[in-house]
Amino acid sequence: MNESLKDRLFREPEGASTGLLWISFGIFCFYFERITESGSSFWLLLGSLLILVAIPEFLPPEYTYVAGLLRIIIITVAILAVLFSVLVF
Repeated sequence: MNESLKDRLFREPEGASTGLLWISFGIFCFYFERITESGSSFWLLLGSLLILVAIPEFLPPEYTYVAGLLRIIIITVAILAVLFSVLVF
């Protein structure tokens, strides 16, 4: 818990196995939305965000700065998507 936010965001990508795990969670969210037909955009939003989280994990280890920037962009998109979904729906 002593790890700073900068160290956490700009760490080395964890690899394809972690990226595939995030992608599988995202696909599960899409599948769950499909079988439940809830009509809510929550599962689609969550699935999309989980797939976006996987993108920095596929980068080579020396691209820590690019991975950190992608993580910051993904966090910003997630916050804006949640705010938009709350304000519109």
